[in-house]
Parts: sequence; C-alpha cells; structure tokens
Amino acid sequence: MTVLCWIKNHRHWKQYVQIRVAEIRQFTGENWRFCPGLKNPADIPSRSCTASELISNELWWNGPNFLKQDPDKWPDHPTQYECTAASAELVKNSPVIVHSMVSVAEDRDAVLNLEAIFDLKRYNSKLKLLRVTGTVLKFANLLKSKNGTEVSKDLNGEELREAENLWIRSIQKNSFPEEHKQLQKGKTVTYKRQFQLFLSDQKFIRCKGHLGNANLSETMKYPVLLPTKHYFTELLIRESHKLVHHNGVSETLASLREHYWIFRGREAVKKIIRRCNVCRRYEGRPYSGPQIPDLPTERVSEDPPFNNIGVDFAGPLYVRSGAGTQSSKAYICLFTCASTRALHLEVTDGMTSTTFLLAFRRFCSRRGVPSLVMSDNAKTFKHCAKEVMKVVRSEEVHQHLTNKQIRWMFIAEKAPWWGGFWERMVRSVKRCLRKVVGKSTLRFDELVTTVTEIEATLNNRPLTYVQDDEEGVSYALTPASLVYGRRLATTPSGCQFEVSSTNKTLTKRAKHQFRVLNSFTRQWQKDYLLSLQERRAIKTPNDNARRIQVGDIVILKEDGTAKCLWKLAKVTETLEGRDGKVRSAKIQVLSKEKVINLRRPIQHLIPLEADV
Repeated sequence: MTVLCWIKNHRHWKQYVQIRVAEIRQFTGENWRFCPGLKNPADIPSRSCTASELISNELWWNGPNFLKQDPDKWPDHPTQYECTAASAELVKNSPVIVHSMVSVAEDRDAVLNLEAIFDLKRYNSKLKLLRVTGTVLKFANLLKSKNGTEVSKDLNGEELREAENLWIRSIQKNSFPEEHKQLQKGKTVTYKRQFQLFLSDQKFIRCKGHLGNANLSETMKYPVLLPTKHYFTELLIRESHKLVHHNGVSETLASLREHYWIFRGREAVKKIIRRCNVCRRYEGRPYSGPQIPDLPTERVSEDPPFNNIGVDFAGPLYVRSGAGTQSSKAYICLFTCASTRALHLEVTDGMTSTTFLLAFRRFCSRRGVPSLVMSDNAKTFKHCAKEVMKVVRSEEVHQHLTNKQIRWMFIAEKAPWWGGFWERMVRSVKRCLRKVVGKSTLRFDELVTTVTEIEATLNNRPLTYVQDDEEGVSYALTPASLVYGRRLATTPSGCQFEVSSTNKTLTKRAKHQFRVLNSFTRQWQKDYLLSLQERRAIKTPNDNARRIQVGDIVILKEDGTAKCLWKLAKVTETLEGRDGKVRSAKIQVLSKEKVINLRRPIQHLIPLEADV
C-alpha cells in the first residue's frame, strides 16, 4: 500500500524513494491498481501455507475473481493512496523549477533552449513565431527594468531580428551539440569539412565556402548552417517559397541560400513544395492509373458479327434542302462491331429519340439484333450534349431495348479512351469525309451515298499486316471477309454461282461457304487476335504512388476551363473494374449551392491533400 502511494502521487519524495519510483514509472508506467491482501495470490506463500494446500488453492492458480470483471468493478484503495508511512518520505521544502528569460540580454555566451519553452508545431509561419517570441522577450525586459519607463506595444525590426537570432542559436546548439562545443573551444570541426564551419561574432555556426573574395554581402558569403529535418527550417522554406511567388525548387533554394545553408537543401525544398496547396492546385498531377487490363470478353469473342457493338454520333454535317440555298443539319450514327471491327453507318436528320430509334431499327434489320450495346455517356459528346442525353436516357429507347433483351452499357463520363474501338472509327470516318466532301454542301441523298461508300471502304481496310509476298499471293484479313466471306470492292467471278439450284449444288455451296468463313475465322485468331497481344510501351505504375480513397479531397479537371476555376470535390465511392483495380470514382461537387454527384475517371481527379 505504501509503494502504491509513492507511485500514484507525483510529489517530491526523498532521494532514495524518488529514484526508485522514477525507475518503476519509466519501465512499467503508472497503470498500477490496488489488490486487497486476502485476494492477493502473492501473499499466500508468506502465510505458512503447505505444499498440498497450495496445489488445491484456486486463488494461487487462477488469481482473484475480480480480474474477470470490468476494471470499473475492481477494488479501490481504501485511503485513496494516502498513508502515514508514505508521507514520512516527503521532502519538506519542494524545489521549484522556473524558466527564466531575463538574463538572456546580459549573457551573450549563454544559449537559451527556446524549444523547451515554445511549441513550434503551434505556429504555421515564421513571422508569427518571431512575433510571439519578440513579445515574450519584450515582457521579460519590462519586468527586468526598474525605472518604470513606458514600452511600445508594437514590435520593431530590431526586436524581431533578436528573436530570430535566439532561435538560430538554440536550434544550432540542439542540432549540432558536438560541433558547437568544438567551435567554442577553437578546434576544427571534422564534420562536413568542405563547408569549413566557424563560429561568428553573433555565436552563429556559419559556412565559409569559397566566396570570401566575391562582391557579395556577408550573409551570402558566409550563410548560417541549419539542419534539414527541423520545423524551423520548414518555416523558413515556406517563407522563401512565398517570397518567390510559389516558383520552382531552384528559385526557392536560391532565395534561401542568400542567408542560410541547409544540409540536403534541395531535398528539403522539394518535400515542402510537394505539400504546398497552392502549387498542387495549379501543378498537381492526377492519380496514377493501374496497368492496362486484359481486353474485355466482347473484344476477343468469336460471336457473330455485330453481336457486341459500340454506338457513337459524328457531326453535324450540313446538307442542302431541295434546290434552294438553305441548309440543314445531318448526323452520322456509327455502329462498330467489337470483335470484327466491322462498321455500319446510318445518316439521320437529327439527334432526337425518334430518329435514333429509326436508325437502330434499320441497323437491326440488316445486321441482326445485338446482345450488348456500349456507348459514351451522354455528357461526353462534344456537340449537342443535351439532345444526345435525351436520346440515350429517354424512356422510349430503354423500353425498345428491354423488349429486344438488349443490354446497354455506358462508360464513365469524360473517359473517351474507355471506348477506343469505336472512337477510332469516328476518326476514320471524319478523315474520309474531310478529304472527299471538303467545303462542299451535298444533298441528303448524296450524303447518304457518300457515307455508304465510306462504310464499304472502311470495311475493306486490312486488319492485319499487308505482307510483301515473293512466292505467292495472299490477302490481308478485312472486316468484310469476316462478315461476308469476301471483299466488297471486288466483283465476284462467275464460278462462284451455280446455274441450277439442286440439293447437291446447294449443299456443296453451303459447305464451301462454311469452309471459307472458318478459314477467315482461323486467320482472325492467328493474325489479328494474336497481334492484340502486343502492348505499347507504357509507363510502369509506381507502387508507392498515392491511391485514391473514399473521403479524399480532389480537384476536378475540366477541359476548356482555366485551372484556377477548377472545382473542389470529395470522393464518396471508388469503382473497381473486372480485375479489382480502381479506375473511376463517384464524387460530390458543390455547384451553385447544390451538391451534384458525378462519376469521373481517376485521371481527371487531382489530389489536393499531400501525403504526410
């Protein structure tokens, strides 16, 4: 009970007790509780207990029962850790520890440990720290003065300079204690010999360097030495970074070295600038995406042509209305097969739900009903986004697709590279139109004819490498070969048709057609599909790069808008792909005092908060 009283009470005990209590607290802490003597198993052997009684003693083997209960129900000390025997070891006159700053101005050789008085982490700028330190120094000098002269409340430059000098001396003594002692004794410091450290008249550790004869100021020729990993150094770097208007690492480091020399200064400056919110807002990089996944099943499956398609719009194009000079808009609806890369084009006179459904019905009547339709999100279309949204999201379209048991899948907004296999065909169609039509304005029927011819041309494009054969003649695989079994640009020979249609000739023709399609399918597997195995040279993702998490504050990238106008957003949900990797996320954005929920790829989200 007496020892427990010594441990629990923070009083000044006599030397013998004080030393041992300090050791107990150092190694075990102060988590000590009271145990009554009748319930203490350690007291059983001291009560002349026999060995047979000790074997059958439940308290000795299992301990007191109150240990199985909550700590709130454990027994308390009856006297609340106060007893007469413990009080006998108290020191009558307890020592008083006082931090004094009055004698600083008198003894210049004494270095005050300011880090024991001030908490540096409470200050986010060097100026605020120096003003608080200067105010404390002024108050100390006021207490010391006996003449009762009035002191100005405002700090002057000399007082701020004195506060900064005190901090530099304190930091140097705590960070370089051995070097400080050797320099005070007039010895040469072997640590960092290339800097030629010396102690200046202001008791600063400075670097001599090789610029003694340069026409520079003394602070630039002999900068003050500071440690790398110190909070005061971080405050200095922040201040210099603001002075150079948030410029780069070299400019910030050059500004610092006019007065200070920091070990591994470039590394320290990079670390601080990397956490600067202003710089991250304008120069921050988005989250790094994972590795390119395997191609989806619909891209490598052997399903019939146009079973899995991608839909997109191109336009507007201007066509003449009758014989007059008035023009109207027309659009091209592209249907691209995911596996054969075949193309079907439909010209529409608008982008309403009705015109799209008519084009989709014409496509299904000619190519068959698809099982999967993929498209950009409506907001990603560059032209007439509102009209496209009505088309894609309308109830009429979804009802028609449901009746046909067609599944429609949308990619993430602002991520056109997710639909690369149909976006690439939009480029090819535009290139042909730009070179063929030019500045001409066609009639609607002329445009339909031109678009149909472009469709045939693109379906005759080679999917595999065109070989330079020396021993024989071979043709590259084309989408038309996989769809029709022949090229569309060539005229079929007469031997491909039979004069009479009998059971034998039709069976023979069906077998021949089946063999031709199978040969094209095998060629598609060997030449085209295996060529997709090759991956382009891409940057290997950094495993140490920051990963997006729920709750991150990010900057939403908006193309066509200045970076200073990009909005802040909060990540509410991360969306994983088929391989379990996160490539998009749901965010919340405040727009016109309303919270809007969006889905964006991680390449458009820039983390604002730096890793600490």
